[in-house]
Amino acid sequence: MDFKTRWRCILIIIDNFIRDPYFLGQLEHFTLWEDPGVYKWADNPIKKKDNLAKKLISYIWHENCPLNMDLSIFEGFEYWTGIFEGGDRRESQDSDGNFYHLFRHFDKDEEEWKNTGNLICPKIGTVFYPHKANQNVIGGELKIWETQDNDICNIPYELLLPKHNRLVIFDPSHLHAVTMVKEGTRRAIAINLWENKPTTFLD
Repeated sequence: MDFKTRWRCILIIIDNFIRDPYFLGQLEHFTLWEDPGVYKWADNPIKKKDNLAKKLISYIWHENCPLNMDLSIFEGFEYWTGIFEGGDRRESQDSDGNFYHLFRHFDKDEEEWKNTGNLICPKIGTVFYPHKANQNVIGGELKIWETQDNDICNIPYELLLPKHNRLVIFDPSHLHAVTMVKEGTRRAIAINLWENKPTTFLD
């Protein structure tokens, strides 16, 4: 694995993360990508790996954990897939003059924020690029600013290509975005680790 760690906050980049070519190939199956943008939940530990996303979560965080930490502190995993295509007209311009497919934000318990104004963020964010289609993408970088404030003026940032088989681990309470995809189809799966289940997933 190519392993890089950057910044004072969490930012870990691991290239060629999955070494099992059969499993990596499975992650291109349409069932993983059939409902992009739909947020889902898996309890920790994952007792029943009944879909490809749960198999991937288990592969990353249980079988090949990249961090030296006790995962039992986390109640579970929030996960979703994202698909952005060049020319799909979803891009928007930010105050820095750049265009983004996914506007700058920080991850949070959306229902709690909407209902009470309380800001509760997951402890760890993960983005993984399992699809070979990412090799042909122009744009679509994951942009992470070194701030938790909404002002991005003169704030340092990292710009990470959506490279096939790349795993990115970062602090999801820091502002992040996806730059405009100019050509190709960007496919990614995001996984957030929560100490307590977000309001969104409570019965």
